[in-house]
Amino acid sequence: MVGGFLGDFVKGRLTGDYPHEVERGIRLHRAVDAFVDSHPVARHSVQRFVPPYRRFAPILVDVIYDHYLAELWASYHDEAIQRFCDAVFEALSGHASLLPTRARTIAERMMASRSMEQYYRDDFVAGSFRSLAGRLKRDNPMAEAFTEFDRLRTELREDFVRFFPDLMAFTENWQQEN
Repeated sequence: MVGGFLGDFVKGRLTGDYPHEVERGIRLHRAVDAFVDSHPVARHSVQRFVPPYRRFAPILVDVIYDHYLAELWASYHDEAIQRFCDAVFEALSGHASLLPTRARTIAERMMASRSMEQYYRDDFVAGSFRSLAGRLKRDNPMAEAFTEFDRLRTELREDFVRFFPDLMAFTENWQQEN
């Protein structure tokens, strides 16, 4: 779990700076990113967006797929999302010394707001888009992207439902092979 979280923060070659299992989680995170980027359904989701959103669509789709995962959680997991999030937060807290400062700050914010559990809410998704807009260096339409998501809601949900079982199978296979 810790390595999966760190995948967005640790760049470059893994050289043993982290425990083996954490580096394995980072590698899995990277493999998942590559799988998503190349998956035909996820690529089709990206193509659904019209300019000026299409350029930012991979980021939007990532948030939207998180939204559908939270919304449909019980369809894919026996464990309640709150319990899963508790386990993630416990793992992150227990390994806080391994987290770079920026990762630690974000983890603390996630824990305080219980953000992983909030993705099912439309207002949380809209707020995520606005937050992302502010973090990007150049002008972008991300703050207004919720309207585009709302227009594509049905199609994107159908895409997620087709995509997510493939992602689950991929991660299970990757873990068995690695």
